[in-house]
Amino acid sequence: MTDVCEALAREITEIRTLLFMRSPFLAVLLRRARIVLDGGVDTVCSSTAGELLINPFFWRSLNGTEIKQFVLLHEALHLGFRHPWTARGRDPQAYNAAADAVVNEMLIKHGYKADNFRIITAAEICGLLEARGAPVRLEELKRASAEEIYRLLANTEDGAKTNLAQHLPGVDLGGRQGPGHIVVVQEGTMPPERQPELYWREVLGEALVAAREAGTSPGETLRAAEASLKARVDWRRLLKAAFQEGSGRFVVSSWHRRSRRFVSLPGVKRLGIQTVRVLVDCSGSIDRKTLNYFLTEIYSLAKTHFCKVSVQSWDAQVYTPVDAYTASQIRTLTTRCLRGGGGTVLLPVLTAVRRLMNAGDVVIILSDGYIADITAEATLSVYRSVAARAGIIIFLTTGNRPALPRTRIIAVDYPHSVH
Repeated sequence: MTDVCEALAREITEIRTLLFMRSPFLAVLLRRARIVLDGGVDTVCSSTAGELLINPFFWRSLNGTEIKQFVLLHEALHLGFRHPWTARGRDPQAYNAAADAVVNEMLIKHGYKADNFRIITAAEICGLLEARGAPVRLEELKRASAEEIYRLLANTEDGAKTNLAQHLPGVDLGGRQGPGHIVVVQEGTMPPERQPELYWREVLGEALVAAREAGTSPGETLRAAEASLKARVDWRRLLKAAFQEGSGRFVVSSWHRRSRRFVSLPGVKRLGIQTVRVLVDCSGSIDRKTLNYFLTEIYSLAKTHFCKVSVQSWDAQVYTPVDAYTASQIRTLTTRCLRGGGGTVLLPVLTAVRRLMNAGDVVIILSDGYIADITAEATLSVYRSVAARAGIIIFLTTGNRPALPRTRIIAVDYPHSVH
């Protein structure tokens, strides 16, 4: 392992030196990555911890600097475009195929090759879709994002059964598959307390600046990087649609209106939203300006449905909810009433909301998604109970997208540009 580690360290240094002259964009991504020799992965892997993991035996099996360079840059691009995190909640093989096609096309445009190895390209995806009766023009696939290609694969027959067995490097988004010895080859620059996904977002921005200054990267790569740094969807439109979906879901029997079909039976009365309950994560990861931005959007929706907004701040404990009926009260709320700063635990606030809520209430959780007990069965049990009682439960996240039952999860761009 020591010999492999020393050899890999030398090879990475040589590759980085050449990269800064050839492609500063890729050089920045590779230089910022923490690279680890890890016997617990099958081949190579870009992990949700923000690391580039390499199986030492797989590395030894690669012949020549060109293919080793291709593999390293392939994984660095996965990290830069945050594919290990955007893959969450999706079929791993289909999303891996989509992400591989995107990063491999980028490397091909940069002039890198993987001769004698079969890699997933836009042409392979094009042939696969055509065989499934859903043809797409090759040029369109070459310009598509990983999410767009994934949707094409997932919406076709057997879309989740993409065979990656014959491709390099295989399923490489995720983490360790078993125990193995670990040796750090390159430390990278991520601070220990930094959230990996947000760190790689910043790195991609830095790489984009370096590429713009050097003027050496293909325009398609730069446009893809810029798009990745922007919100992929209009989250306000998605929030509005979810609001409308949750409105009027519940019905009750009512003698004030007899059944049209059977006059001896009561009719039904449709209930709209009673209260919008906003659970605001105040653990310190979302600033007051951002909270005001989100809450103002939520209030504008609540106003159109003539319902009350109840805002409850929480971190590791639950604070007293505050009701708001006007936009000015929202502004006062975010500057004076919200408090917190401790750890992030969801169970206490869910328990409190379950006790206070009425059937048909809309529940909106505003968080960065990094919650300590989000996978605990006790938390999920109460969560399912709240979701069953609510008209709809919406999880607005500026970071991690946890897998939650019966929930509309809406990822929003972290609004650094809010004025």
